[in-house]
Amino acid sequence: MVQTCQTCRYWSDQQARVHDHHGLQAVCLSRGIWAGLWTRPNSTCEDWASGHLGAVDEPDQPADRYERQQVA
Repeated sequence: MVQTCQTCRYWSDQQARVHDHHGLQAVCLSRGIWAGLWTRPNSTCEDWASGHLGAVDEPDQPADRYERQQVA
C-alpha cells in the first residue's frame, strides 16, 4: 500500500474541502506534526497508519475498530 494521506486512517472523512489552488484536501486527525492541518491526498508523513478499515472519523463505524482488530 502506498503510504500517502489518502490511504491513511487519519485523513478525515468528515472534514474535507476542494481548494482552488490545491485541489482536494482533508484535515489530518493524527496527533503528530500535521494534526489539524489541511493535507493533500498525495502528501506523506511519519504518522501514516494504514486506513484499511476506513478513516478514524468514518460515520457509523466503531471508533475503536483499529484497536480491536486481530494482529496476525
